[in-house]
Amino acid sequence: MPLDSRLTDVIGLIDTILNDFGGRADIYAVAQHMDADLDDIIPNLNAAIYLGFIKVDNGDVAVTELGCQIPQLQDT
Repeated sequence: MPLDSRLTDVIGLIDTILNDFGGRADIYAVAQHMDADLDDIIPNLNAAIYLGFIKVDNGDVAVTELGCQIPQLQDT
């Protein structure tokens, strides 16, 4: 994972995309929803992509099947 990203922030990004956007969203809308600059969430987005939790398609981000399991693991 890139050193400029924390696991809790990556999980928070995934959780936001899943719960507030139904699993797919425009990354600019996600940043606005999180009251953050896009530059602030890019490291977390890159980490999530690198780990296979999120994929990018035509400017939208979508949580992968693997990424959908991450928030569930916190509850166990």
